[in-house]
Amino acid sequence: MLVLPAAVNFVCSGRIGSRAMRHPLSLMLLIYAALHFPLPVLAENTAIVVPEASAKLARPILDLQKAWLECSGHHNVASCDFAAQTERQSRMSRLLYDLSRNETTPADEALVVLTCFQIGESQEEADAIIARGRRMIPLVERYRKASPVLLDRDYPSSMARKDKQQHFKGLTDAIEHHRRGTWDDPEG
Repeated sequence: MLVLPAAVNFVCSGRIGSRAMRHPLSLMLLIYAALHFPLPVLAENTAIVVPEASAKLARPILDLQKAWLECSGHHNVASCDFAAQTERQSRMSRLLYDLSRNETTPADEALVVLTCFQIGESQEEADAIIARGRRMIPLVERYRKASPVLLDRDYPSSMARKDKQQHFKGLTDAIEHHRRGTWDDPEG
């Protein structure tokens, strides 16, 4: 995917007129600008809308985690149905397992999106990202500085991963050093 500088995006948006984009010189200007001007860097905490195909895979897992957190909160413990909590955890594990076996591009992005959240301690999503290898690095870098937004859902900030920068750096290092998963770190 080619990311264009803001000026080129402005031209492409049609704000200077659609006739300008039909001229071959306009296309050459766009290519020149894309190649010679610095690419914008995402600012910390930039929001990225997750593509629907990926969001569709991530939502059920995040919804289960949200429900689990709401029930296990200190104010709700007495009214919490622990059998339902156990079923939620089992279902979430099955969904994560199925997602880790799914080798599609939307599944790749869904795994990285899930890694932006605290969804448990097993690190299944991190192991799946590492196992997929170098193709995951652009997605990891894309979401490292950005917050994913899943349309039609609002997840509490308490679900966000607190150690995101460090965790994403660890993912990139593991991929670049050809590790098999989070357990395969000779440095501990």
